[in-house]
Amino acid sequence: MDYIYIKILLDIASWNLSIQYSSATQASLLTNLSPIWVGLTSFLFLPQKPNRFFWLGVVVALAGLVLFMGFQLFADLAFDRGFGLGLLSGICYAAYLMLSKKVLRNVNILNFMACMTTVGSILLLFLCLLGGEKLNGFSTLVWESLLTQALVCQLLGWFSVSYALTHIPAQQVSISLLSQAVLTALLAWLLLGEQLSACMMLGGILLLTGIAITFRK
Repeated sequence: MDYIYIKILLDIASWNLSIQYSSATQASLLTNLSPIWVGLTSFLFLPQKPNRFFWLGVVVALAGLVLFMGFQLFADLAFDRGFGLGLLSGICYAAYLMLSKKVLRNVNILNFMACMTTVGSILLLFLCLLGGEKLNGFSTLVWESLLTQALVCQLLGWFSVSYALTHIPAQQVSISLLSQAVLTALLAWLLLGEQLSACMMLGGILLLTGIAITFRK
């Protein structure tokens, strides 16, 4: 369990630092490479090897993700500190999924979530205090936003991920999480009035098709 807490801390810290040193789009892309790391680790070290449909699905899904995010992103890629931190975030994310899969074979989901969130919060609080970060004095809107993220994004979201890990392989969970890009775009279109380009729609279709391919036996 200690390894999971370390991976969570590294994932969250490297993800946020990557955004500071580069862009949110680049950090998202590099973090979403986690299916590759999960697949390679499974192939090299685990008895349950990814089949050919998994690798075909990964290629199709990542091609869709590239199309969805736009080719200009790759023209602007800079192999700097932000790039390295984004890459580290994806590796830690993959490690978290695989270690969680192993732990959840012997631990109840609710107990797992309680331990994970409690220890993770304590570690992050320690880092905030160590770095002299501001912890109060925020507006009501900010507190409402933080509460919503805590209940929906963290509690409900990670509970769903943990539940999925108890029923399907970590490889399929990791690539299924790529669908969040499509869902985010759809919600932004419905709630915020943001436009969906033809390129984004085609990329989204490819991405979802790639996810479906990985579930082939």
